[in-house]
Amino acid sequence: MRGRYILPSFVAGCLIGEFFPLPHHSVPYILLSAIVFVLVAYFLPLVCNRFFVEPHENAGNCKFDIAPYYVRLAETCLKTACCIAALFLLGLANSQRLDAVDLQQFAESRVVTSFRQAIDSSIDAFLPDIHHSRVSSASKPLERSTEHGNSNERAVLQALVLGDKSELTSEVKADFRDSGASHILALSGMHIGIIYSTLMVLLSFMNSHYILHRCKLPLALMFMLLYVLATGLSPSACRSVIMIGLTLWAGLSGRTCNRETPLLLSACILLLLDPHISRRLSFQLSFAAMGGIVFIFSTIDGILKPSFEFWLSPFNRRSWRQKLRAFLPLALYRLLQLCAVSVSCQIATMPLTLYYFGNVPRYFLITNLVASPLVTAIIYVFVMFSVLCGALNLIVPGTAVSAAVASSGGFILYELLHLLNSLMAYIGS
Repeated sequence: MRGRYILPSFVAGCLIGEFFPLPHHSVPYILLSAIVFVLVAYFLPLVCNRFFVEPHENAGNCKFDIAPYYVRLAETCLKTACCIAALFLLGLANSQRLDAVDLQQFAESRVVTSFRQAIDSSIDAFLPDIHHSRVSSASKPLERSTEHGNSNERAVLQALVLGDKSELTSEVKADFRDSGASHILALSGMHIGIIYSTLMVLLSFMNSHYILHRCKLPLALMFMLLYVLATGLSPSACRSVIMIGLTLWAGLSGRTCNRETPLLLSACILLLLDPHISRRLSFQLSFAAMGGIVFIFSTIDGILKPSFEFWLSPFNRRSWRQKLRAFLPLALYRLLQLCAVSVSCQIATMPLTLYYFGNVPRYFLITNLVASPLVTAIIYVFVMFSVLCGALNLIVPGTAVSAAVASSGGFILYELLHLLNSLMAYIGS
């Protein structure tokens, strides 16, 4: 029985029970009803095999019995209905819980605190606070800052990497809000996906050996869990890490994984951990946007892909001439895909943005086409230079090489962040 057909019932039960509370004295009866449905679903095949099995006409002396087709069909339908009803009732009962699983104790552990301090140290090394840093002549671009002490570029980098928006000025927030790029400043699934892709590039040397290749994915997942704990356990980041973990587990176990099941399972896990998380706007926007990608974008991509099937085939891109000839069609296809993703997310989140904010960004398509590559480049450069500086400090600590690399990374990050801020201010105006 496919999980994507019955998991929505648990999510629906949690949402209905959260927004339409039930009397607390009804919870035991709801749980009892769910247990009854589970027992019916379990014993239904036994009953069918006991009373409706008929011997097969070609079975001979073998004990090979089957039930009529209509019996098996009715059994499958009833079993699915019982599972859906049981999960729906369990969702209703789960929504009546008053307490949530406390994960802050893990977020305040020594390992997570040290990891966050390491990220803060990387930000200080690349874009230091001008009140507490000694700016060398090699880092002159860092002198361009606002009167608030911290440069806008440093504040935006903290928001992109740590989800910390405390240092953002009201002007920067207004520019990103007016341009329709406020979601970029919130730690979301896009940031987690970029960091995960960067980790896969950094750990690509482990592909040379089978055992190392099998250890690479759990190692990357452990790093992502540590990162989510260090950045405050936002619902969108947790959703992304759970979906990545489920996809990796399916790959390691040799199973195929569709897009719907990880999305629904991540919603179930988050609702089990905190039944009241569905009231948070970040949870609603994150799952709405991902639902748009899973359902709306898949439909649009299915319409676009046949037109570029010839260029997507690796057999037509073997020589350098074929690769050069396929460059423009493939670039156009990726651009159309990016537009389709933006439109899909905007369609899915439009009811929520209208309800909470009362307007819809007019230039969301242009903003996403401009901001998404820049944010990808910023996070990619930050992670790469952080790992490189950390390795140099371990190998040759206290040398000018590490300082030069940090200065180079800071210069690149500053220019990229300055370009992002300028473009958002221009589009917002």
